[in-house]
Amino acid sequence: MGGRELVYLSPDADEEILEFNPETVYIIGGLVDGTINSMQTRNKAKSMNIRSVKLPLDEFRKKYSSFRPCLNITTVFEIIEKFYRYKDIFRAIDESIPLRFKTGKTKYSNQKKKIAEKETVQNPSKISEEIN
Repeated sequence: MGGRELVYLSPDADEEILEFNPETVYIIGGLVDGTINSMQTRNKAKSMNIRSVKLPLDEFRKKYSSFRPCLNITTVFEIIEKFYRYKDIFRAIDESIPLRFKTGKTKYSNQKKKIAEKETVQNPSKISEEIN
């Protein structure tokens, strides 16, 4: 990499990153599967003797009750791109967080609501059980 520093972005890192350096190569992703394995990316970075950092997401956990710190690769890339545009990591994160994390609505929340409404209409005794 021509002497460029490698930095692994890992949600399990101890150190938070507040700005990106254009001379640094950031590793985002690298492990993609259906489950989240705690410490996996951090351990991978450590085994390769690569520094790991995490995005400062605690503020957003407090701000948005449905926010999850597990971001997909596209969102992380968007955060980096917006950081270079605004030079403000918090604005970059806030503008990149998917709307479902801000509103608490997922593609399934409306389906769950419709199913619950249907069950209530089909079983009116359920309403009295919930009230009592």
